[in-house]
Amino acid sequence: MAVLSTCALSQWALDYRGNYERIIESIQEAKAAGSRYRCGSELDITGYGCGDHHLEIDTLQQAWKVVASLLQHPACSDIMVDVGLPVMHKNIIYNCRLVFCNRKVLLVRPKMMLANDTHMGYQETRWFTAWRKPRVVEELSLPSFITDIAGQETVPFGDAILVARDTVIGIEICEELWNPQSPHVPMGLDGVEIVCNSSASLQELGRTDIAYTLVRSATLKSGGCYLYANQHGCDGNIGYFSGDACISVNGDIVGAAPLYSLLPVRVVTATVDLDAIATFRNSIRSRCDISDTAPTYPRVKVDFWLCGMDNSGARLPPCPSLPQEPSLPSLGQQVLEGAAVWAWDVVRRAGRPGLLLPLDGQLASSVSAIILATMCHKLVQHATDGHTQVVEEVQEIVREVGYVPSDAQELCSRLVCSLHLTQPSDAQHSAKLARELARVIGSNHKTAEVKKGVAALKEAFTSADNDKEDGTDGEVDGDFDAADQNANDKFSTSNEEEQALTHLHSRLRMSLIYYFSEAGWWGNGKQRAGQLLVLGSSPAHTASSVKFGDSYGDINLVGSFSNRMLRQALLYARHELNLPIVDEILSSASLTKEDAKDEEAREIVAKELLGPDSLSARLLHLNENQSTPHQVEERVKGLFSVWGERRLQEAGIGGVPRCYLPGIGASSPDRPIIYPPHWSSPFSTIEPWWRSHRKELRKGITEWCQNQSDSQDLE
Repeated sequence: MAVLSTCALSQWALDYRGNYERIIESIQEAKAAGSRYRCGSELDITGYGCGDHHLEIDTLQQAWKVVASLLQHPACSDIMVDVGLPVMHKNIIYNCRLVFCNRKVLLVRPKMMLANDTHMGYQETRWFTAWRKPRVVEELSLPSFITDIAGQETVPFGDAILVARDTVIGIEICEELWNPQSPHVPMGLDGVEIVCNSSASLQELGRTDIAYTLVRSATLKSGGCYLYANQHGCDGNIGYFSGDACISVNGDIVGAAPLYSLLPVRVVTATVDLDAIATFRNSIRSRCDISDTAPTYPRVKVDFWLCGMDNSGARLPPCPSLPQEPSLPSLGQQVLEGAAVWAWDVVRRAGRPGLLLPLDGQLASSVSAIILATMCHKLVQHATDGHTQVVEEVQEIVREVGYVPSDAQELCSRLVCSLHLTQPSDAQHSAKLARELARVIGSNHKTAEVKKGVAALKEAFTSADNDKEDGTDGEVDGDFDAADQNANDKFSTSNEEEQALTHLHSRLRMSLIYYFSEAGWWGNGKQRAGQLLVLGSSPAHTASSVKFGDSYGDINLVGSFSNRMLRQALLYARHELNLPIVDEILSSASLTKEDAKDEEAREIVAKELLGPDSLSARLLHLNENQSTPHQVEERVKGLFSVWGERRLQEAGIGGVPRCYLPGIGASSPDRPIIYPPHWSSPFSTIEPWWRSHRKELRKGITEWCQNQSDSQDLE
């Protein structure tokens, strides 16, 4: 029996120290369960979301320093450890897995198939090169400090397999599982019994089911054991990693990590009967015929038994892990719980004292509120279960040592402020619904008027004209409301001016929201140092026509979901969180048939990348006998016209678009949005270097200044 472990780690881009500590914790948990092999997530040393930092030599050097620390840590003895990092070979950077055991580096295996679906959030070819030499191994020169520790100057680099004393191990990396020509197939035919896949796979709706299916399939047709690791949560960039780590044996899932956990380290361990794998494979006669002529992989021999002893020294009992059926999340659960975990990662890693939610009583902001309520419920549950690390993180955010969350509403009052700013078109029940929802989830809530500010700003533009005409200052009614102005009022407006006033109102809302977030305002007279994290609430496919209007914020928890999906999230919340107010929110945000059809069309465009002609044909097929060709034509024209008109506003939400010239001014970067504080690991090397070169640098600066002075004297 071989005991094997895979992981779901909440790594953070460039947080070398934190990533190292989480890797060590996962190894300790694996060893405590009797495991002899630990498989980690993709690029778990640096974090997957480094972006353009992957191109920097500093990133490569810091990663190797983490490897040096791992090699020397006592927890890494008597276990094979699989970690990920970027590695430069022949002046080319590769996305790699590095396997070591008992202070010896065994193999560096570069990724052979890169994820480059940019429309899905992957662009690995921007930083890495794929290894396109199947079954070829070269020698990688190790850094000198690794040589000092491991006693080896080079290590095999390339497409090879590891041969332990009792089994054969192969490696895949993320995209290679999803590719039609997955390496696990020829590796299995060449005798590989255990395949380890390290992934950093973003959550897509329904993707967890597909991942489990692919992992099962990898061992169903030809037998074997498959370890699937995945990163979890927010690693400093905008994506959410699903953390759906699992283990499959001969077509069955025998272990899976719980989804949507707030724990930074989750380890899945299974006991695998290697004899059962051999029997399963030999029983498939057609597979044996093909395997007999399969190409042979380069082999790296490892003097290590995976079927080892437990901590007491006794032989592990022959009790393999039993098949199980992992639960699959519903659409509503994926929306609510995935966004809740991502939100908590952003809050705790951004170091903000809390969140400010503009709550208007409409569908999008209401779902944002319930996502935050879900986050608080999860935090309380983890605290109740005794997870001290989560409790310590909560204490750091609320700035109260010794505080242990025990009630979700009470915790929400410490973490979340909600703010309702009235709009000209507000109905009375919108403010009431926002106030009631805030009471239900427990947030500190405040309502404020904005229309007087609109009146004051309009007066600033009209008073000058009035002065010219009659020599008096213009006056504006303090209760000015563009929607209710009488047509005979001296301030009656055209449609264009009325729309401009509505937009002004929205921009004022944004300004007031950020004033509240920066002023340290907290309900009940409480104040904390630091700016609150502002939530924007704009669903997918509904970009506002207002530049920096209601949809603007530091983060947007619902920006990837359509209104249909948000309604599914509310239905899930009504059942799981017992929130009767959901019915009122749903009734006030009902979709007309036309709106539902428009939303369906937008989802099709986003998912299937269709243009106007293809979309028209698709809608005619889907709405057979329900819409005429003319109706479909008008709908498609309207959708694409609105998209074109609003594209500039949508692009500007993340920053003002600029004319970009490569190499001049600021670059067009792909980098994290949340950086580790103090850059502790990189900065730790700067000070010693400065001290060792201080005299030399001062001498050089003195000589340069003297030369400058001499030059001026000559002039």
